[in-house]
Amino acid sequence: MKKSAAKIISLLLLLLTVFSVSACARRNADYSGTYTGRIDYTSEIGYVFAEKLQIAVSDPLYMDMTLVLGTDNTFRISADGEKFKADVITIMKNHIDDILLVMLENYGAEPDQLQDLAAENGYDDVEAFKQAMMD
Repeated sequence: MKKSAAKIISLLLLLLTVFSVSACARRNADYSGTYTGRIDYTSEIGYVFAEKLQIAVSDPLYMDMTLVLGTDNTFRISADGEKFKADVITIMKNHIDDILLVMLENYGAEPDQLQDLAAENGYDDVEAFKQAMMD
């Protein structure tokens, strides 16, 4: 999470520097308005999966950002956290079989014991067990 905060702060500082330099060059320039962009978290999600689960993931992951600059030199920066969360869940769903294998190893079970593990947890079949994990 520290990398995320650092990226957002870096983006904000870069934008403020650009607008400050531009404002010096053109005193009467009006840069107020809404600016949108995205921060690429593809390498971060890949790193988390590789470090924590030993799973190679290269799915793209972006956080949509909005910067609103006011005419009174105020600003507001926001991120679409719900979309980001949904995208992370989608990546997890895309790799559910790999995640299950890691969980089985950590549980001390073999892949052919997945049906038994699902039954022990009250599921009729492996697919219902996977779906419950994704939900």
